[in-house]
Amino acid sequence: MRILLSLLLAVCALLPSRGARGNVVVTVQTVLGPFDIELFDAVAPLTVANFLAYTDPVGGASYDQSIIHRSVPTFVIQGGGFRVSGGQVVALTPTAPPTVPNEPGLPNVRGTLAMAKASGQPNSATTQWFVNVTDNPELDTDNGGFTVFAEVISGLSVVDAINARPRVNAGVPFHELPTVNWTAPDPCCAISQLVVLTSVARRTTPLCGDLNADSQINAADVARLRSALANPSGSALTPGEASRCSVVGNATDCNVLDSTIVRRRLAGRIPHRLQICTAAL
Repeated sequence: MRILLSLLLAVCALLPSRGARGNVVVTVQTVLGPFDIELFDAVAPLTVANFLAYTDPVGGASYDQSIIHRSVPTFVIQGGGFRVSGGQVVALTPTAPPTVPNEPGLPNVRGTLAMAKASGQPNSATTQWFVNVTDNPELDTDNGGFTVFAEVISGLSVVDAINARPRVNAGVPFHELPTVNWTAPDPCCAISQLVVLTSVARRTTPLCGDLNADSQINAADVARLRSALANPSGSALTPGEASRCSVVGNATDCNVLDSTIVRRRLAGRIPHRLQICTAAL
């Protein structure tokens, strides 16, 4: 067991340090498939709160039915600025507060999400975000640094597929517009030819390590697992808890190593993507 833990931690040491990590997971459903992102609410709280305002709207603007309006091969895909409404593409109007203070710090590496902003205005982020398709270290310092607030934890192949789609110049701001169901020189672009995000919402499927199935991994899950391990007969896990507790090894075992890994994950030392249970993949 110690050898397995040592090997896992050695792998994690090769990964870029992210600091403390958030637990909220959002599923982005696209016309090309879904991808899941984990939000870093501990290190970019204002940015995460702003993002969630558009995933949990109360009568306001929403990322549902928004589009990926920009794709630059081997650089980024960008969304959050425009959405489909009434059969037309319209601007997504920012809600109050209209802009978000910059919170740079985490690196713009492949698979991370960061806020887009106006040139020369570090604190101008509103609704638009992008996914880094490759490592983009220059974005860590340009324009005050671009705030990384999330990371794709599953479905990165969908991001790559969007980035690989044919693009069309439909005029600024759609001069790098990714498409579906379109090939040049056919006319473009109907709504059916756009990369639409049909839904952007918090994921409700239980995560690996989320024993109580409240869609987040926290100290309560660790305490429950440790209690069961200390007193397996008097505090045994329910079948549902047991199906979610294993984060390493296989999906049916549940032991001290799982408890250790979850605790280290909460401390920001192990990324979510190393989990193995079916619910998290």
